[in-house]
Amino acid sequence: MKVTIISISIALLTLLSTGCSSQRKPVSQHQGAYAPQGGITIHNAIGVLDATYSPWSDVEMPVRLQLSSPKSVSISGKAVMVRDKEIYLSFRMLGFEVASVYMNTDSVYAADKYHKVMFAESLTAVTGKPGVTIGNIQDMLTGRAFSIDSKKGKTDWERHMTLKQNPSDPNSFILTPKRMPREFDYCFILDVTDGIPAVDMLSVTPNGREAICCKYSGLKSTPCGMIMQQGAFSAEINDTPVNATIKWDLGGAKWNTGKKAPWRQPKGYTRLDRQNIIEIFKSL
Repeated sequence: MKVTIISISIALLTLLSTGCSSQRKPVSQHQGAYAPQGGITIHNAIGVLDATYSPWSDVEMPVRLQLSSPKSVSISGKAVMVRDKEIYLSFRMLGFEVASVYMNTDSVYAADKYHKVMFAESLTAVTGKPGVTIGNIQDMLTGRAFSIDSKKGKTDWERHMTLKQNPSDPNSFILTPKRMPREFDYCFILDVTDGIPAVDMLSVTPNGREAICCKYSGLKSTPCGMIMQQGAFSAEINDTPVNATIKWDLGGAKWNTGKKAPWRQPKGYTRLDRQNIIEIFKSL
């Protein structure tokens, strides 16, 4: 059981630490509020995309994490996110917390409460680049485009990002940073099939490594704008394919209530490092 709990808790962190074709999304009845007359063009796509992103301060909602490769595991729990400050995922079995993931502006933790082992590392070490923020990771988890160069608050799209037509798909655009990080390349595929631009896929390619992809689906209107209900991550770790899907129950989300993450760093736990995690994946 140790391998199961730790692998599913660490899977998400591993995909983040390294930092595909299009997948269509169901149409939401609220999308018409954002769709401009005359349709989406390369000239108005960014403005419309930005209009679908409303500010938020905090959210609490149910979450499910599924690991399909190298092992099939599914676990449910609760998520609490404080905008630009904290991400907390608590996974439960039979009503008891068995694992948790916590991130703040400095550090990342993953703990197996049952076996009293944990992973702890700096946020910079996990993401592989100074400057990647909790806000960036929150946007990634919820299917929103972002710029690593942007500060807290709204992205200055014109200053930091470039949009071009996708040569392989007339119904999508490619959004890339004007200044690519030294540590990795990244880009977003924006799909406009349903009348508004929405992130269909995020691709991150670390130097000298295979690309990590996240395909999004289930675009849904919330009190804080459009959010994706599901993100399917795929990567390769030491020649081992890793596929993990995070699913948000947006119907059960509570927005802007002043919620804080109820995290306390455990004491007396055995600490795992990156090599331990790699060995875990090799054993699966």
